[in-house]
Amino acid sequence: MTVPCQSCGTANPPGSSFCHKCGNALAAPPAGGAPPPPAAWTPPSAAPRAAPFVSARQKYPQMRRGQTVVTVFAWICVVAAGLAPIVGIIAGIAVAAEPGGNWVAAPTFFLVGILYGVFLGAYALMLFGGVDSMNLLFDLEEQVRIIRQKTG
Repeated sequence: MTVPCQSCGTANPPGSSFCHKCGNALAAPPAGGAPPPPAAWTPPSAAPRAAPFVSARQKYPQMRRGQTVVTVFAWICVVAAGLAPIVGIIAGIAVAAEPGGNWVAAPTFFLVGILYGVFLGAYALMLFGGVDSMNLLFDLEEQVRIIRQKTG
């Protein structure tokens, strides 16, 4: 049962308080009819709120600090890997230059320095790989969150 507007005659849906065409107030429904059900309304304070955007890097500050520590340690290993053969040469020269020095042992220090350099370099690569893995996990979590927001 539509409600006609008394000003312009437009038929309005039941339960309307104002005319959809001219905006004038509509007459109250007849006394014998049941009043229309109230529209469902939720106050803004009670409406569910979307969680604010927080990136994975902001969400896990301890992990970000750990990532920084690992990166610094990896760079220390890179520097030490470059210095290890140099220290081996200096140590070999110092041993050989002593009175009665052992010239045979001098290359051994150099080789040990190179060996330490290789191991430290490999360790640094492993640490940098761990940092990259953390970055991939951060990015993956952000992508999953974005997809979930889009799909509802």
